[in-house]
Amino acid sequence: MNLFPDAVDEMLGCEESQNDSPHADRARSSFAGYLCAIRKKLFGKQWALASDLGCTQAAVSQWETRRRLPDLAIFQRMLDAFARAGATPDALMTLRAARQCVVERAAPRGAQGRRRAR
Repeated sequence: MNLFPDAVDEMLGCEESQNDSPHADRARSSFAGYLCAIRKKLFGKQWALASDLGCTQAAVSQWETRRRLPDLAIFQRMLDAFARAGATPDALMTLRAARQCVVERAAPRGAQGRRRAR
């Protein structure tokens, strides 16, 4: 099962950041796309999700346009909010997997190009 399809932003109708290169990281695109799709279905507007999370609409916009990644505390609140709003366990797992993929790709590499052990 492919959790990270190509061009997920286009499939889900999310805006692309004007600052992104054409070769944007696929995992970050997937996270942003899944977040956008779930948010639209369960909350509608960005401000509605932001209000529930206690953050700004601008923060939600930055997550959906791949400019930033929510920190772990906000992400956990986001998963809780989506669950309360009726997200399926599969949708939550997909969003969790997409975020984890972004975090792993951003991890520093060792001298031989391998990821550092945790």
